[in-house]
Amino acid sequence: MDRKSKIRNQALVIFLLLILIGCTTPKVCIEDECYKVEIVTTPKEKTQGLMHKENLEDGMLFLFPIEAVYTFWMKDTLIPLDIIWINNNEIVYVAKDTTPYSETSINPNVNAKYVLEINAGSNHKVGDKVTIYT
Repeated sequence: MDRKSKIRNQALVIFLLLILIGCTTPKVCIEDECYKVEIVTTPKEKTQGLMHKENLEDGMLFLFPIEAVYTFWMKDTLIPLDIIWINNNEIVYVAKDTTPYSETSINPNVNAKYVLEINAGSNHKVGDKVTIYT
């Protein structure tokens, strides 16, 4: 292989590696279980959440600017969820098997920086370690 071909091949490998690095799917791992997540940051996205969606593949992660108490509800949400509040890399509160369409606020009364919504039925509990990859 001539020098020009080697350089071209090396450039192609570097290019493909850069593409792979940029395509990392955000995920949240709780202990040994990981969820690919859609990240929600804007006020409009946070208000919409999973309303009107008929299914959830893995999860939706709400990122908040500061640690605070964040209440959620299930208004216009079609599927039962486990809603998990996270702070300092661990679960601080879990609302299990939430009721679709409920307009009752779910108030964890604890500060959190992140809230993860996943399909109902998980075994996660307060104190479980969490790693977030964005």
